[in-house]
Amino acid sequence: MRILGFVFIIIALAISCGTKIEETMVADPALEAERHAVISFDEMEVFSRVLQSRQQISQFIVIDESIGGIFWELEDNNLTKIIPALQQDTFENFIWQKRPPIRPVTFPYEDELAVISRSEVATSFPKAHRYPIFSRVGFSHDGRQALVYYIDNCRALCGYGAYFLLVKTSEGWLIQEESQTFAT
Repeated sequence: MRILGFVFIIIALAISCGTKIEETMVADPALEAERHAVISFDEMEVFSRVLQSRQQISQFIVIDESIGGIFWELEDNNLTKIIPALQQDTFENFIWQKRPPIRPVTFPYEDELAVISRSEVATSFPKAHRYPIFSRVGFSHDGRQALVYYIDNCRALCGYGAYFLLVKTSEGWLIQEESQTFAT
């Protein structure tokens, strides 16, 4: 009976310690921040250039880490056939961009847009009917070429999706090619 009581105490202590460790992990802002990815200045410039080209106005942009690799264009390097100027290393970096969720930040574009994840749209902007969604940006090894996927999300009313290939010049990021995937 003493052994059973001893085992019960050890189990209770283990559960209690595990709970305290788990609570510490969730409550520690430094640990939580490490789980979120940071958007680079070049990514922000790429997003800005695409928004300017589409003449889209919004209160926020959504970064959806999952849309980088779900389309048929990405299978068997089809996208490099559709966009011949796309370098292989840019394509590979784009595919690799499955990162942790982004940290909410203010995006310096016109009236400063909020940058949020897709899951935050319903809570942060519940009445939004139209907003831009971006993948993470894939960059070439030399940092002079970028690939991003963009969706103009109008909920059930309309929509537009396209890959944008951009090149970095002395004047900033310029769109080299746009490859539409859908329009409704």
